[in-house]
Formats: sequence, structure tokens, C-alpha cells
Amino acid sequence: MYHLSTMSRNIPTREVEVPISYLVMAAGKSSLTKEARTALKAAKEAIKNKEFKEALKQCKGLCSLYEKTQTAEHKAALEEAYPQLMKILEGKDAAKWIKFAKKLLQLLLKNGRKEKTLAELDRIIQSGHCDVRTVLELQMQYVNIAIGEEKLRGAFQEKVEATFKSILTSDLAKRDEKRSYFKEYITFILNRDTEMVKEECARMHEDHPSDPYPIAVMVELNLQQGTDGPSDDTFIALEKLRALDPTHHLIDLAEGQTKLSRKNYQEAKEALTRGIENVSSNPLGWLYKAHCHVKLHENKLVEVSVLQGLRALRAYSFPGVNKGNLEQQFLLLQSTALIDSGGATNSAKALEITERLLKNKQASSDLKIAHVGALLQNGQLDRAKAFISEIAAGSLTPREHLELKVRGGQVAFTEGRLSAALECFQQVSSSDAVSALTVYWQGRVYWEMGGDARSDKTKCFDCLKKAASMDPHHSETFLYLGYFFLKVAGDSNKSMQCFKKSYHLNPDSEEAGSMLGDSLIASGQQDIAFELYNSVTCKAAAGTAKWAWLRLGLYHFKFGDPTDAINCFQSALRADPTDKQCWECLGDAYMKRGSYTAAMKTFTRGIELGGSTTYCQYQIASIKKLLGLYSEALTDYEEVLAEAEDYVPALKGQGETSVWLARISLAEFFNGRAVDYISRAINTVARASVLRPDLCSIWSLLGTACSLLHPLDSELIRVNVPASLLPSMKSSLAGGDSRVLGKSELLALGAKCYTRALQLQPESGRLWCDLGVNYFHQSQNSKDNEAMLVAKAFQCIYKAISLDSSNYQYWNTLGVVCCSNGIKRPSLAQHCFIKSIQLEKNNVVAWTNLGVLYLTNSDIKLAHQAFKVSQSLEPSYVQCWIGQAIIAESVGSDEAMDLFRHTTELKTHNEGSIGYAHWVCQTLLDSSLDQTSQLYLYNILQMNAVQQAYIAMEKHNDRSHSEPSVLMLQGLLLERQGLNLSARKAYKRCVALLEVTEDKEKLDAARVNYARCLSSCENSEEAVKQYEATSSMTDSASLFGYALCLYKAGNYQKCSQVYESILESCHQSSEDEAHILAALGMVAYRCGDVPQAKTMLFKSSQKSPQSEPGLKALCALGIGLKDPTLTQAVITELGKMSCLESGVYHLALLTCALFVMQGQPKKALKSMAAHIHRYPWLSNIRQATAEVIISELPQLAEVAAILMQSVLQLQKSLSVTTARMQSLSDLAAGRFTGTTNRKQSCISSAQRAVFLFPDDLRNWSLLTGALVGDALLHGPVGPGKKEQLDRCLSFVNQQAKAVKNDPLEQWSVVLSLWWNLYQCQYDQCIGLAKTYSEWCNYPEDIVREIELISRLAEVLKLNRRYWEVENLQGLKMVVAESLSNATLQFLGTLYLRGGLTQAATHCYRQARMGPEANHADLLKLFKLALDVTLVSDKPEEWLKKANEAFSEASRKRVNRSSVCVSLLQGILKQLEDNQR
Repeated sequence: MYHLSTMSRNIPTREVEVPISYLVMAAGKSSLTKEARTALKAAKEAIKNKEFKEALKQCKGLCSLYEKTQTAEHKAALEEAYPQLMKILEGKDAAKWIKFAKKLLQLLLKNGRKEKTLAELDRIIQSGHCDVRTVLELQMQYVNIAIGEEKLRGAFQEKVEATFKSILTSDLAKRDEKRSYFKEYITFILNRDTEMVKEECARMHEDHPSDPYPIAVMVELNLQQGTDGPSDDTFIALEKLRALDPTHHLIDLAEGQTKLSRKNYQEAKEALTRGIENVSSNPLGWLYKAHCHVKLHENKLVEVSVLQGLRALRAYSFPGVNKGNLEQQFLLLQSTALIDSGGATNSAKALEITERLLKNKQASSDLKIAHVGALLQNGQLDRAKAFISEIAAGSLTPREHLELKVRGGQVAFTEGRLSAALECFQQVSSSDAVSALTVYWQGRVYWEMGGDARSDKTKCFDCLKKAASMDPHHSETFLYLGYFFLKVAGDSNKSMQCFKKSYHLNPDSEEAGSMLGDSLIASGQQDIAFELYNSVTCKAAAGTAKWAWLRLGLYHFKFGDPTDAINCFQSALRADPTDKQCWECLGDAYMKRGSYTAAMKTFTRGIELGGSTTYCQYQIASIKKLLGLYSEALTDYEEVLAEAEDYVPALKGQGETSVWLARISLAEFFNGRAVDYISRAINTVARASVLRPDLCSIWSLLGTACSLLHPLDSELIRVNVPASLLPSMKSSLAGGDSRVLGKSELLALGAKCYTRALQLQPESGRLWCDLGVNYFHQSQNSKDNEAMLVAKAFQCIYKAISLDSSNYQYWNTLGVVCCSNGIKRPSLAQHCFIKSIQLEKNNVVAWTNLGVLYLTNSDIKLAHQAFKVSQSLEPSYVQCWIGQAIIAESVGSDEAMDLFRHTTELKTHNEGSIGYAHWVCQTLLDSSLDQTSQLYLYNILQMNAVQQAYIAMEKHNDRSHSEPSVLMLQGLLLERQGLNLSARKAYKRCVALLEVTEDKEKLDAARVNYARCLSSCENSEEAVKQYEATSSMTDSASLFGYALCLYKAGNYQKCSQVYESILESCHQSSEDEAHILAALGMVAYRCGDVPQAKTMLFKSSQKSPQSEPGLKALCALGIGLKDPTLTQAVITELGKMSCLESGVYHLALLTCALFVMQGQPKKALKSMAAHIHRYPWLSNIRQATAEVIISELPQLAEVAAILMQSVLQLQKSLSVTTARMQSLSDLAAGRFTGTTNRKQSCISSAQRAVFLFPDDLRNWSLLTGALVGDALLHGPVGPGKKEQLDRCLSFVNQQAKAVKNDPLEQWSVVLSLWWNLYQCQYDQCIGLAKTYSEWCNYPEDIVREIELISRLAEVLKLNRRYWEVENLQGLKMVVAESLSNATLQFLGTLYLRGGLTQAATHCYRQARMGPEANHADLLKLFKLALDVTLVSDKPEEWLKKANEAFSEASRKRVNRSSVCVSLLQGILKQLEDNQR
């Protein structure tokens, strides 16, 4: 050791100054304590005085002070000062040198400068200034620092390794130190060569045999080797570790690895599970556990292990581990499990994994082969084949080649190339590397081949059995073994066991679960199946386990609540909304619950999904049938049968729907429609009977259809029946496939159908009862075999009761049969009805039948009580009300009519309809009943009795054609309503039915009614024949009718004789005598004996009371004789009589006719106006007034149009005369388009008349006139309008040939000629004029006008420039022959166009002076004067003429508010300079 005194003497001055300078610099940068400043000052003084010993002393003290403060500046100063001090002390004071060296190392470590620390350590160790122990400590410090960071390990790897070896070989190192540093050394070299690590571990084990660490490292290294055949060293290391540390966590992992390599998967999984429980951070344990799960096909657990292993791998720090390789192994295992699980989602996820792994350029062949499997699972065959080719082109190991061969076989299998697939699998199976999967696929190929390959046990079964023995954990192997036992071996028990095993191995397999459930259901173990489905659905997430939800829904549908079934089917649809079968099942569940609207929407959704829509359409039709929408259901059934014509349920449903429609039609008395529906039902169900003759319901439905028409008359029933239902008549059909059957044959066919149904179900009481009812209906239709058929009916219903004696309907039906004429056992019938009532208390039908039984046996009191009970049970049941009405009628009660009317309001029934019609007719014919009384007004008028009774009779007679009395009632009711044509048909039918009977009294009454109706129909000759065919006519009403028919037939002589005989032979009242005398007067007038007519009518007027028709006839006679005195006297008498509204109308007409006859049309109009004001509600008076205006005062046509507008408002319905008069008034008033409201124009009125009454030619003529006038008013006519006008004119002219000499017709002919002339169609005008002249016998004025138009056309045809002066002379000669208003206006227009204003003015003035003058002539003259004033040299003269024309127009009361008149007047005032 060196002393300070010795050292100080040898210290150079510069060496002492350097550390002091560093210290001084640091002192200047920081604050120092008082001691430090003193030491620093002393050091500076010593150096200045060259006292270096003292300066070094002060420097050491200053360093000590700096070490205490530890500021950044002081640390930096010390870091620079320590090496300088070491340099000063090197070789002089080793102890202090080492002291400062350690301080320097400590300072560098504290400052985080490890690399420099390692460099200083290495320098210090290599300096030789340290002893051996110190060097060992420094080496240990060096190792500790170097292995602390990964960065330092790489940079100082060789140096560290050499240092480790030096430490381990040092004799001074203690044993524990060596063991500790041996562990560190092994850890340090773990990322080096594995063999080197194992050698070092073995060396450490030799040096430290009790330490398990090196053996544990060897075991963990062995874990990284994988599962491909562990070496003997692996087992030795495991046993050594077990001996050293039996609880070590690696023991279970290594044991699991060993058992996994020996294919003991279950024990391996258990061992690995124990190891993972001890240490879950080792990813190798999770990897091997995932391997076990894959081998055991525990696919869900594979995903769990993979996720846990990847999480552990991220934190795994064992040196030398290839984390990328381990991650790929994890993902490959996950992909394998996803492929094995199946399903679109899992397959897509597996493909995603393999594609992500393939992005690594160094992808292994195993990964590529796994990718091929993922492609196959996703159905991407083309990509899979391409990948196989790519893999095959590379270098493969034998194992990889065989695996690729298996993938090729799977591709061929998927493509349907079974032979190629089988060849691939057989090649792999024949090798040493055969696997259970290969053998399974070979069995699958045999199964898909079918035939012998499937049924031969040495092929399919042996392969599947071998695969099961090789891999007893593969679910699909046992699934197909189950298929084999089920479909080939026929052993349901073994198949169920196999399905159970398959499902147990893979609970996620939908196919295995569904087959297991189906097997349990088939074996009758529904409860176990329910538990299976329930257990699956309870654990399933939303949108999964579709198979279980579907089958659970079917279970609930069959055995449980339909609401639960609906919930299950909805859950199944969440998994697959496009599954059509699920939608169908859901619809069925809705139907079972009664939610028909929801069911219909569900089946509609099923149709929208496409595919076969037969079942969905059929169910929709069935729902509509259940809801009563029979017409729509029938249409839907048609659509179903159009798609599947032999679909028996649809045929049966269509037949049932047709039967229901027939029932409804019968209830509504649409008899023909009911027959059509029954015919359709029979033909439809007959097709079903050919396809499925073993179904009892089809034959029962046929029997119902054949028996349903029993209420109809035989004449109404004609039904086409296919030959398949008439086997005995097939040979006689001569090529036809159907035959028309009547009522009796159809009922007999119904009995045969019921018999066929009974052959299939002989113990059905309902069928026996239906057959008995059919026989009963046959007995009512066949009087010859009535007794035999009723007996059969009795036996059949008795048989039904013997089969089911508790059915109250059977007892009621038997009671009805016992009441029939063929049996007539009222006591037995009473017993049956009472028995039926005992079985069913609320039995309205049995109570009513019991009441009818009592009523037919004249026990009115009991009948009333029975009907009363029926009414209380069901007030709407019509039969009990009919019974009460009959009782009221029999006891003479006033309520009988009300009761019968109530029956018609409840429902149409034959007995009720006849009873009500009888009471209505009886009330109408009761002469003693005051028709103004409240009873009559209520029963007949207010209750609309005639119409209601007629409707009831019409329905009855439409169904039954063989009851003369009912036809008589119908005819009377029709006559009452004025429907004489329909009444005539009813009477004619009634007479025809009575002619074959011997009841002469009814026949005579029918003939009299028939004759009266014929007379009303203007068929008087036939009416006379009917009157004369009667055996006797003693009543005056018949004689009056006979006389009237003779009068209408023109046999006035005999008519007069009949009236005279009535007057002489009968004691008539004074009123009747007055009527007879009036009739004799009318007959005398018809015979031309006017004096005699006048005498008789005068005698009639002398009677008291007077005959109103006689007075009207006498007034008409006075008008005809132009005797105003007589006419006025009769009108006065008529005015004194209290007459009805019709009398007022006739009085007004006669008064008007009197004034017209006297040449006083304005007084006539005034009298009509007085009647309008007196009776404003009578529209016929207003219409008559309009007719008078048009006829006598046409200048007031606008008033007539206004009157007709009011008539339209008063009348409820538009009559033909009103429509025609409306259009005529509008046309006469000039109401064209543009001059008035479009709806009130003459064209609209004429169109309305034609639309309502197209058969009236006069309406067409008015429409033609309106169109022509509108066309002339609005100038040139377009092609479309011209075509319309020509078509109307052509139609009118064609129809005119059948109706000649009608005034409107003549007018339309002239109009058509003028129209053709206006259109310059001269040839057509000449031809039509010639035609009309030849075949029409028109009046002279019409003929003259036709000839005039024809000659005008001829002249105009030769002189097209008719407005020139030389051509006007020829026209003037033609017009001069007929100076009518129209011709004068026409000539004036021609003169005006030729510029001859004076001549035109002369023509207009002449036209104005004629009898047909109107306001138009004055306005034309007025306009002509204004036009000439504007261009004339003498405007004053023409202004004067214009004023004269306007003044005259004003006197004529021209409508001064007219736009045209106001315009012309304004122009006139402007020309006169009258600005006001």
C-alpha cells in the first residue's frame, strides 16, 4: 500500500491541477456550502503556492462534499474527476485506486450509462490492479449488468459468455454462486443451439444433481418439438424432473404431450388441463390441448383453447421460441375445427383464416392443404382445384402427398365424380398413412353411389364401421351409420343409437340432432324428443338452432299449444328468414290458433320466396273459405289446380267451397247460380274420387252436393255429371264424358255416393243420417215410390241413432220422417222431438217441429206453446214465426198479417211468402176497407207491402213452377205495380197449369185475370179470346173488362151491345150508369155517330154524381166540333168537381186548348201560368206550358227552356217526354255551346235524352239538329266533328225508313239536306232529296222544301262561283218559286256575298214580313246596315236603316242583355257619335 506522503512527492503539478479544475468548474455552476467554498479556496491557494500535497488533500475533501450533494453538475464533475484521480493513483495506491474505480462504476450505473459501465468494468478487470477475488466480483457484476437488457446481450454476447465460463470455472466462486450463475448462463444461451443448451443443462445437472432447473429446461425444450414421435431423451428428462420435483408444472404438460403423441387424446386432454390449471401462461399447453380437442372433434373448445393460447403466446418469454410458427399452428387448428363444425359462417371464417396466413410468403404445404379444405367447405371448387394443382407442382413429403390426394377426392365427390373420388380414397386407404377421415369419405362415396354400393355391407357399412373404430369421436361417421341402419338395414333402434352417439359427439350438428329427434318421434318417445329440442333451444342464441326450433314448433303444433308453436317457428325463421317450410309451418300454426289474417300474410310470404307455391296457395284458399270469402277462395283453388291439376286437397277444397256457395245461393234464392255451383262441385270432386277413391270424405261431399238441390223444382235442375260417377252408363255415353241428370237422378246418385262412403266407414252415424235424409228427399220427389223410400229413410236414421243415441239431430230428423205421408206416426214423431229436446235444451228446430206436429193435429194451444219456446230460444228462426202467424190466421187475429210480414223480413220462406202475399192481396181487394185509414196506409203504403209481397212471390215462383195459386198472387201483385208484361207471363203460366186440372172455377178466374192483363198490354184480340173461353161471366167486372177489350179490338158493335146489356140487366149505381153512358158515347163516336155520341155523353153528364171521364170526353168533343160554348160549359163543370192532381192537369190542358181553339195563344199561356202558380209542385203542368210555348209562341223559347229546368228539379226520374222536351226547348232557345252554361246547352240536353232513351228516334233527331246548329254558329267544322255529324245524320236517315211522317222526322230530313248543302256536298244532297221524294209521303210544304234544296244544289253544282252577279240570277229564279223564310234568308246571304247590299236588304225585309219571321232576321238586317255604313258613301241613310231595325227589334222584345245585341248597339251609338 502506498502512503500519502510518498505519493504526494511524486505527483506532477499538471495532474493535480486537472481534477481540481473540474471541481472548480462544477463549483462555479452550482451553489456550495460554506465548507465546500473553504476547501475550494484552500485548494486554489495550495496550487498557487505549489503545495500539491495540500491541494490533493483538499481535492479529496471536495469530492466527498460533491458525493453528498449529488447534483447534476457535481455528478458530471465527479464522472470526469474520478478517472483523473484513478490515473494519479494508478500504480501508487491500489486500494484507493480500486476505491475510486468502484465509485466511478457506481456513479455510471446510477447515471444509467450501462455500456460505459461495462467498458470500465472490462478495463478494470483487464488492468491487473485487482486481486483474484475482486476480479471475480467484478466479473459477476459485469454479467449481471450485461444480461439485464436484451440490447446489451447482443452487443456483449461473446464477452458475456466468456465471463460466464470464467465465473463457472473459478475456484474462488462458491457452490451456490456457481449454481445461480449456471442458471443464468443456461437462460442466456437458450436462444442458441438446442443441443448446446442441452449439453450445458446436462453439465449443470452433473454439477448440481439435486437442482431440477436444468431438467425443467430440457423438458420445456422437448415441449417445443411438437407431437411427432418424442425421443427417449424426452421421457428420461420427464422422469428425472418427476423424481426431482413431482409438483413441477411442466410435468403435466409434458405428460399430455407424450399421451397426445401416443393418440391417447382423452388422457392427454386431462393431463394438459391439470398443467394449464397450474400455469396458464404457457402457450404450448394450450396448443397441445387444442390438438386434443381437434382430435376429439370438440370444435367449440378448440376455439377457446386457441384464443387462450394466443393470449398466452403474446406474454410468453421463453427464449428461442418461434412465436410466428406457434401462432400459425394455433390458427390452423382453429381453421380445422371450423371446417369440421360445418355451417356457412364457420366455413367463411375458416377461409378467412387460411387466406390471412397465406399472405406469408413462406407458407407451408400443410397450410396450403388446409386452405384447399376451406375452399371446398365454401363451395369454391375452381379455386380449390387450382390450388391443388399449384401444391402438386411443388415438392411434397409422402404424408403431404396423401393429404393432397384426400383433398382431390373431396373435390371429385363434390363435383359428383364418385368413381374418381372413390379411386382417390382407395389409394390413400391402401397406404400406411390411412386415417379415419379417409375411410369415412370412402364410405360416404359408397353411400352416395346408392344401389349395391350402399346396401353391400362389405362396402359402405364396413368403411363407416372401420372409420368409427379408428376415430370414435367423429360425429358424421355415426350419423351415416345411423342412415345405413335406418334406410338399408331397417333397424330403427340401432339407427337411433347411432344418431344419439353422433349428436352426443357433436351437439352443434343440426343434421344429427334433427335425425335423433325424428327417430325419437317415430319410435313414440315424444317426451324425450321434446326434452332434446327444449335443451337445445334453451341454450341457443337468437338466430341459431333452427332445426330444434322447427321441430319443437312441430311438437307443440301436434301435442301442445299453437301459440307456443308460433313462437318456436318465429325463432326458427330468425335463423333463416328464407326457409319456405318454416313459413308454411308458421302459417299452419296461425290457422290452428284461429289467427287467419296473420296466417294469410304468412302464406303470402311463402309464395314470395318462390319455388312451388301449391301448398301456400291452397292454405290461403282454405283460410278464405273459413272466413266466408268463398268467391275469392274459389279463384285461389283454380290457381292451385292450374299449377297442380291432380292436387286432391285443392279439388276437395274447391268442391266444398262450391257447395257453400250453392248453400248461400239457395238461401238468397239464386237458384240457377246454385245449380251451377253444384254442377261445378260434382265435376271437381269427381276428379278427386278418381284419384283417391279410398277417401270417405270425398264420397260424403259428393253425396251432399247431389242432395243439396232438393228444394228446387225439377225443371230447374240440369246437372252435368262425369262418367266416372256413372259406371253403369259409361258404354252408353258414346264418346262423351258426362251426362245431364235431373232432380230424381241426381238424388239417386247422392244416395249411391253416401253408400260408397259407408262402405269405407260403416260405423259413421252421420253418414247413415245423411243417407236417410237423401231417401226422404227422394220420397218427396217421387210419389210412386214414396212409401218405399220413406221406409229406407226411417231405417237409415234408425241405424244412425243406434250408433250414436246421444245425437239430438238424429232424433229430430227421425221425427220429421215419422211425420211424412209415407209413415204418419205422430206419436213416434212426438217421442223423437221430445227426445231431441231432452238431449239438447236449446233445440229451436225440434221445438218448432213439435209445434208443427201439434198444429197439424189441430192442437192449437200446445202448438202455440211450442212455437213460443222456439221464439224465446232463437227470435230470428223464421219457421216458428210462420207457425204463430198460421195460428193467428186460424183464430182470426188481426196480427196475422203483421206476423207474416215479419217472417218475410227475417228470411224468405215459401210458407211465409205465400201467407203474406195472400194477406196483401186480400187487403187490396177488400172494398169495405177505407184506403185512407191508418191501418191501410200503414200495412200497404208505409210498409211497401205490394213490392215486398211481390219479391217474396217472385223468389217462390222462381224456385217452384207448379203452384197456380202462387202464380195468380204474383200476377195480381205485378198488375198492381203496373208491370203488365211480367203479370201476363205469370197468368199465362197459371192458366196452362190449371187447364190440366178439373178446377173450372179457378181456371175461369185465371182466364179473366189473364184477359185483363192482355188488354193492358194492348193485346186486345187475345184478351177477347180468353174472355170468351171462360165458362161463365156473371160478375159486372168481367163484363166491363170484356167490353173494354172489344172496344180496343175495334169491335164497336159488339162492345156497344155488351155495355147495353150491362146497363139493362144489372142494377147499377148512378155513378156506374154515368160511366156506362160515357162509354156508350165513346163507342158511338168511334162508330162515326157524333150526334149519338154527344147525346150519350150529355146523358152521362146529367147523372149525379157525374162521370169525370165522360165530362172530359164531352169537352174534347166540343173542342173537336169547335163549339166554344159547350167546351166552356163542360170546363166549368169540371172545375166544380173535387178531382185529384191528374184532374187538375187535364183541366189545365182543356182550358188551354179552348183558348188556342179561339186563336188566343197568349191567354192560353196565361191560363197555364195561373195553374203553375196555383199548383207549383205539379211538374206536368209546367211541361205542358213549355209545349204550348214551343208550339204557339216560339219567340218565348227561352221561357220554355227555363220551365223545363224547373221540371227536372221537381221530377224524381226523367221520363222520355221530359228529356225530349228539355232538349227541344234548349234548341229552340238557341242554347248552344259558348252562349250559355255547357251543362245547360242544347247539345248536353240532347245527349242526355239519347243516353237515357236511345230507342227514341226523335231524341236522335234533336241531337242532330243541336250539332248542326252548333256547327253553323261556330264557323268551319273540323274533320272529327264533321264525321260525328255525318254519322248522326246517316243513322237518323236509316231509322227514318221505319218511322214515316213524324214531324220531328220530317224536320230532321230537311235539316240533313240543308247540312249537306252547307258542306257543298251537292251530289249527296241531290241523291238524298231524290230518295226522300220517292219513298216518303211527306206533307206538301216538306216536299216543296226538299225540291227547293235539290234545285239549289243543282244550280250551285253548275255555278261554283255563285256569288257573282251573273250566277245569282239563276239562283234568284229558283228561290222565287218558294218565298219561305229560310230561302229568303239564304238568298239574302248570297246577295250579300256578291256585294248586292240593296238586294240583300230587300230579302231580309221580305223574310221579316213572313209568318216565320223571328228575331234573327231583324238582327241580320241590323248588322247588314252597320256593315254597309262603314263602307258606304251615304252612311246617314244606312244609319237610319240600322236604327229602324234596332227599334223594331226592341218592340219585338229582343233580349237586350244579349252580348251580340249589346255589341251591335254600341257600334251603332259610336257611329252616331253618341259616346254615352
